Order: sequence, then structure tokens, then C-alpha cells
Amino acid sequence: MSLRLLRSGRSSNRRTKCRSDASTHSDRSLCNTLHPRRFQMLNGGKEPSSTEELLKLVLAQGEVIRRQLRKLRVIHNLMHTEQGRVEDLKTSQAPIQAG
Repeated sequence: MSLRLLRSGRSSNRRTKCRSDASTHSDRSLCNTLHPRRFQMLNGGKEPSSTEELLKLVLAQGEVIRRQLRKLRVIHNLMHTEQGRVEDLKTSQAPIQAG
């Protein structure tokens, strides 16, 4: 989560232009991932939250990573399939040599 979103207290649901996977900002911010020092600073330097809460955070982050990997696999498979189609077109349009 960016500092800008933390300061403004609002999130945007628009697409980020630099991403090609068409994921929205809200999809990426379902789970807030923070550096431990930043997390402690936001808590006012209090004791870290309970182990159970930290484990829930780790599990949620794992779900986000799993979802992103699934998207990457789909994109990779589509690109691989498209590349195969291009190769098939190249071979089918090759001039036939008279024998």
C-alpha cells in the first residue's frame, strides 16, 4: 500500500497504466503488506500484535501471491498458444517446392 493512499485514507479503483495484466488497484490492495518497521511505527511503537494476527496476515499475503501466480500462468499459456499459432501460420504459408 502506498504512503499516498495511507495519507489520503481513500483508495482508487482505476487501472494502473504501467501494468499489462489488467489488475486493478483494489485487487492489489486486498491485503496490506507492510514492512515490520513500518507496521510497528503505525502501531505507535507498541508491542507487535499477537502471533495469531501475524499468521493471518501471512496467510492473506500467500493468497494474494497465489492469485497473482495464477494470473501469470494464464498469461503465459495464452502467449505460448499464440506463439504456436503464429508458427503454424508461417509453416502453412511457406511456398511449396516443386519436386
